[in-house]
Amino acid sequence: FYSRESANLSATPSNWGGDITTGGPIRSSPFMDLNESLSATAFAMYFGSDDGKLRKINSETGAVLWEATLTQEGPAHVDGDITLGDVDGDGVVEIFLHTLQTREVIALRGADGSIA
Repeated sequence: FYSRESANLSATPSNWGGDITTGGPIRSSPFMDLNESLSATAFAMYFGSDDGKLRKINSETGAVLWEATLTQEGPAHVDGDITLGDVDGDGVVEIFLHTLQTREVIALRGADGSIA
């Protein structure tokens, strides 16, 4: 996962620790949660990859806040869009995503990435 801020996409933002390496291609669109403010200028951002993990990162620093391994009956490649919503009314979002192999919708807790 790369963050770039220059016209030729070669410069990593100075406040990012570097690129985020995954164990497989990223096929899902990154999703930024503009309702979860981590600081005055940072928000929570989510993306999944073919390594079977969903990651929550800090949009300002690139720090990985948590990784959730999505295994049902083998690796669950995250290939679709991610959506969020507080469906149980506890004030914390749940994350919903689609996996390629299992063809299931998985719900995770936004606070820690555990299965909801």
